[in-house]
Amino acid sequence: MSSELEIIDAFIDGQRVDGDAIKRALSDPEGRAYMIDAWLLREAVQENETGASYAVTVPAARSAKPAPRWLVAAAITGSLLGAYTTGRITARPAPLAVTPPTTTVVAQPSAAFPVPAATRVIQLEFHASNTSGGD
Repeated sequence: MSSELEIIDAFIDGQRVDGDAIKRALSDPEGRAYMIDAWLLREAVQENETGASYAVTVPAARSAKPAPRWLVAAAITGSLLGAYTTGRITARPAPLAVTPPTTTVVAQPSAAFPVPAATRVIQLEFHASNTSGGD
């Protein structure tokens, strides 16, 4: 048997082969024909050994692998964007109503706790605005 055909056999069996060697083997029309024949023969033998037809075969159970990092990151990003969008649509804040104080009360200090006289007076004024909260 030729070494090129042995490389094709190893490739079909799932063994590690040199990439250049398999390219050389498959560049020959005889090598391509041998690969197809060998593949079909191995498939037929495997079907006879399992006793099941090709259309009814059940794939082998895969071992549990953790999800790739990019998939986890995409899921988290999608969840955050969905939550943000839902919050923007459903939770509109009520307009801010600011009413100016109607009376000014100046508390006089009690005699029990002496407070020094004020040196500076700060006066606050509240004005109702017609702008809504940030939209």
